[in-house]
Amino acid sequence: MERWRLIDIAHKDPRMNLAIEEAIARAVGGRISPPTVRFWVNKNAVVIGRFQSADYEVDLQECRKYGVAVLRRFTGGGAVYQDDGNLNCAVALPCDHTLFRKSVPTLYSILGGALVEGLKSFGLEASMKSNSIYIDDKKISGMAGALDWGTAFHHCTLLVSSNIDIMFKVLKPTTNFAQCKYVRSKVEEVTTLKSQLGRNIAMPEVKHTLARALEIVWGVKLIEGPLSNEEKMLAQKLCEEKYSNSEHAILFEEVRD
Repeated sequence: MERWRLIDIAHKDPRMNLAIEEAIARAVGGRISPPTVRFWVNKNAVVIGRFQSADYEVDLQECRKYGVAVLRRFTGGGAVYQDDGNLNCAVALPCDHTLFRKSVPTLYSILGGALVEGLKSFGLEASMKSNSIYIDDKKISGMAGALDWGTAFHHCTLLVSSNIDIMFKVLKPTTNFAQCKYVRSKVEEVTTLKSQLGRNIAMPEVKHTLARALEIVWGVKLIEGPLSNEEKMLAQKLCEEKYSNSEHAILFEEVRD
């Protein structure tokens, strides 16, 4: 059975969390690190896709009001609100791995299919449509990915107990996609794991259940481990030089001071 690395590491600085994502992707593609799964949580941030405009996607005034940072990631897809009730899950594979058949739909099915099985472990019937996962037509997870640096990288959000009220105040998705050169996020009804289960659920329980589902669906063994020294150094460099510039840290200092 193939052994993959499981990293359960989050940083208090959301810029560093995004830098760690890219550092892992680059290290896996460069064969410095093995196939990797990462669980992490961001506190109070909106993360927009690589090809999105913050002016279209985010209410910056509301973000300032609620102390929500606005950042840009290296993958595509739509804008997401993240708080300590939202779990991020990422998987990085070399592009020549047997699980990845060199197509974007496959990239989504690799993680999405496993997440659907994980939700079944909680007694929930979920379905995957395009790059999202739904329960009773309500979105509970969104996915995005990138094929860069020799890596098939895919990550998703899972709404465990997020503050939906703040989410809809800081995001401004659209139903009109005409005459816009940017990728737009669309209006959708959402739900949380807490709401579906009718009880509070601890994040460690969610992580454990999803990790087990990933192992079963992929036929691998996840072994918890740290970032390598190379990844730590690269993440620090990326945080300072890329994810702290105005293109990627769109709203940060004034809501974090």
